[in-house]
Amino acid sequence: MSLPNLAMWGAAAGASSWKISQLVRVPVDRGLRVITACTFLVFLALTAQLATDSGSALQTTSSQLPKLFQNVVLTFFFALLIVLLESIVDFDVAASRGLIEIAIAVAASCALATTFAIADKPLGGFSYEAAGSATMPLVFYLIGNVYMAYATARGAALTWRAARQAQSRVRLSLRVAGAGLAVCCLGTHLPRIASTASRLAFRRDAVPGTASWTAPLLALGISIFFFGVGYPGVRAGIVKLRLWFVDRKHYRQLRPHCSRKLRKHARRSACAT
Repeated sequence: MSLPNLAMWGAAAGASSWKISQLVRVPVDRGLRVITACTFLVFLALTAQLATDSGSALQTTSSQLPKLFQNVVLTFFFALLIVLLESIVDFDVAASRGLIEIAIAVAASCALATTFAIADKPLGGFSYEAAGSATMPLVFYLIGNVYMAYATARGAALTWRAARQAQSRVRLSLRVAGAGLAVCCLGTHLPRIASTASRLAFRRDAVPGTASWTAPLLALGISIFFFGVGYPGVRAGIVKLRLWFVDRKHYRQLRPHCSRKLRKHARRSACAT
C-alpha cells in the first residue's frame, strides 16, 4: 500500500467525516449537503483506489473493477463541485451550465467504461503504473486524465472567482482549495496526458517516470484541497480550544485567590470572637 494513496485516503476520510458531522447538526443546509456529497464521493473513489493498490491485501485477479468505479465516481464528484461553484459565481447560468457539466461527466464515464470493458487486464493490475505500452489501458488513462485536467483547471478557476465574492473567513479557504486543484492539474494530470498521448502516438514516452513522481504531487494537491475545505472548521476549533485554555487558566487562578480570602475572613472572625 503506497504512502501517497494512504495520505489521500486519510485526508478524504477526515474531511468526509467532518462534513457528515456538520450535516447531522444542520440537515437543512442545501449547500452543505452538496459539499458533503462531494467529499463522500472522493472518499469512496480513494477507497476503491486502495482496493486496487498493488500492495493491498484486498487485491485479487478479479478485483480490477474498483479502478473503473474510482474514475467514474471522480467524474461525478467534479461535476457536482463545478455546478456548486458556478452557482456561487453566477447563479443565473448555473442551471444550464450544470446540465452541460453533467453531460460531460456522463460522456467521460461512458468512454471509460467502454475502454475498460475491451481492454486486456493483466494479472498485475489495471493501474496507471502497469499500463506500459498496451493500447487500451493507455486510452483509458488518457480519457481519465483529460477529463481530470479539465475538471481541476475549471474547479481551480471557479474557486478563485468565488473567493472574490466570499467573506474574508471563507476567502482563504477557497483559495487554498483552488491551489490544491491547480497542483493536481499541473503536477499530475497534464504530465500524464503528455506521457500517455506520446506512448500512443509515437510509442515513446515524452515525459518519463510519470508513474512515480506524479503520485506524490497528486497526494499533495488533494491534501491541500481538503485542508482548504476544512480550514474554517479547523480555525473555529483552534479558537474554541484557545478560549477553553484561557477559561481554564482563569478558573485555576481564581481558586487559590478565593481560598486565601476565605482564610483571612476566618482568622478575622476568630479574632473577633
